[in-house]
Amino acid sequence: MSQAMPPNLQGGLAHHRRLESYARYFVLETMASRPGTQESPEAGQKEQFRNDMSRTQWPGCTAGLGLRKEHYAHILGGGKVRTNWFEAITENYMDSRGRPRAILRKVREQYPLALHGVSLSIASADSGLPSQNYLRRWKELIQEIQPFLVSDHLCWTRTAETQSHDLLPVCYDNAWLQLVCENVDRVQNFLARPIALENVSSYISWKSPDSEMREWEFLNEVCHRTGCGLLLDINNVCVNSHNHGFAPQEFVDSIDPSVVWQYHVAGHSLLKSLRFDTHGQTMQQEVRDLFYRARNTIGALPVLLERDQDIPDFSDLEGELVTLEDSNLPTQLPDLSPPSKFYAAVPPLLPQSRQAIAGKQKIFLAALFSGRAPSSLTETLRGAGNPSLTEVQSLDVYRQSILARLEDALEELCAPLRSFPQYEDWIRSYIEAIRPTTHNLSDFGHRLAGRLHETVASEIARACFLHQRFFHGQRPGGGWIADPGGMRNVALFALSEEAERIWTSSLLEKEEGVERDLPEPNLAPSRSEEPESQDAGNRRALLLYRSGRSVNDPVRIRILLPFEAGVLIRLLRRQSLEQTMEWLADAFPEVSESQVQDLFHFLVANGLYRP
Repeated sequence: MSQAMPPNLQGGLAHHRRLESYARYFVLETMASRPGTQESPEAGQKEQFRNDMSRTQWPGCTAGLGLRKEHYAHILGGGKVRTNWFEAITENYMDSRGRPRAILRKVREQYPLALHGVSLSIASADSGLPSQNYLRRWKELIQEIQPFLVSDHLCWTRTAETQSHDLLPVCYDNAWLQLVCENVDRVQNFLARPIALENVSSYISWKSPDSEMREWEFLNEVCHRTGCGLLLDINNVCVNSHNHGFAPQEFVDSIDPSVVWQYHVAGHSLLKSLRFDTHGQTMQQEVRDLFYRARNTIGALPVLLERDQDIPDFSDLEGELVTLEDSNLPTQLPDLSPPSKFYAAVPPLLPQSRQAIAGKQKIFLAALFSGRAPSSLTETLRGAGNPSLTEVQSLDVYRQSILARLEDALEELCAPLRSFPQYEDWIRSYIEAIRPTTHNLSDFGHRLAGRLHETVASEIARACFLHQRFFHGQRPGGGWIADPGGMRNVALFALSEEAERIWTSSLLEKEEGVERDLPEPNLAPSRSEEPESQDAGNRRALLLYRSGRSVNDPVRIRILLPFEAGVLIRLLRRQSLEQTMEWLADAFPEVSESQVQDLFHFLVANGLYRP
């Protein structure tokens, strides 16, 4: 027995842009017939942490903006900036040693920064989550940037096998409370600092066999038991009040003021029955009024204006931002001392309870990716909205959001493939077959090239992924590039002429750094056993490199002449300059001395060769 996606949801939800064609392929189906007391930290430790906090420039009750790539040039290029601080998305930088990380360091030199994550998955029940790799890279970024606040969301995003790249809701009962508290304790002890958790918007809710709490009661309990803070998202309160039927004023009035460390405000959209936390428009008056109420009842704290879609000019955002500030309000630094163990009064979650939650999460994610929701799942859920959607319709909200996000990630990675008529079929087929597994959304397309049977398209997909890795300071195999310059930190590869033309033309449209030095007819290679000279008339060698001159320099691409590729290969193999020149004279006798000088001038000028 199956149920089609309801008409008011077909064609895509405002939460994300999505293809209308997905409605024909990705429809959820029901399968009814199928089956203490807290220990206080030492005084010296607390004092040391407060000293550290003073160095991170706590911004008081001022307003900040999300750091977005659309505004890098304005912020670092000398444009007028009234914003007091910025908030950076953790996952945009923790897996980068390239330009994004360098820009983040540059911004941090001038402004206080907060780090806000989206993939911690603090409510995942699998015991290996969050992973040690994620925590280690997160901690490295924290130590490097020294943010005044570190935060993520009170939700789950993944199981051990699958990453949804969406913020999925928790159940507000004691078992989930203990699960979240255990995970928060492990994370805070690893980081040796407290974190803040944000209340998330949701489009479905869980039923509990035990007594349920209200969302604000759950948030208060997590903070009281773990010493973590609350990042109170005012817009999400407004969204959830509509979707789940409660008074937003009651939510704000019921939050313990002592646990709130920061505010978020943003705009939302309304589509039929649901409000969506889209961050794509100015905040509604309802959000603004609720923020003022929170500031009066809870206190003045840093407030962030979020904008993630249809991002306007920087000056326009600042115009909205300044209305949130009131310099006359007093502010107090929250107690951000390193957390202590808290389980003296809270028994640990029983293994069978953790396993039961893990099983529910696995079934929930399987339904979102497969498009089939068993009745054993829907019976544990409540639809959301006013009027309320069914459980299947509410699940489909998340499904469409995930599919759209994956589609957008592939389009950003492999934009040149859009010139092929089969593009949408390729993307749809890939999303149907491959599930994301890591917190890094940009890695989702790493297997796309191997699944494309069109040779030129496969070459382009490989080049796109290599370029992305290099952009983030990674070698093709994933290791970090230690030095932005230097011969060992370049990437040399070949593409067919057609693949090169399509790929580099796409980069030129994006104003990326591309040097189109095309081979001249009289420089065709001599006969040689070298692989770089075979079929050179049909293939072109390309060099990815960084000049290392400026934080804003993009990855550059130089299309090499055949003799240039041969020289670089030998230098990369650590052959001596004398050996390389002997080979060049034998393989390319027609190359002039001035051409060789031009090549080495380019290498030296960009720090790629040091005589």
